Amino acid sequence: MDLKNVRVAVLVEQQYQEMEVWYPVYRLREAGCTVTLVGPEADKTYPSKLGYPARSDRSARDVTRTTSTW
Repeated sequence: MDLKNVRVAVLVEQQYQEMEVWYPVYRLREAGCTVTLVGPEADKTYPSKLGYPARSDRSARDVTRTTSTW
């Protein structure tokens, strides 16, 4: 499926489940989506339950449905 020009937000937080973040991120990127990791704070690294890091691109308070600069 071609999803070019589609923007997707994936939420990340402390103690996230690896498969709930990384599987969708990689599959959506493979399909052509622009994926943005969104956390409570921008540019912060959140560890998973097993310690794998995920760095947020944007903070949740700064993202809206109409944000055009993800």
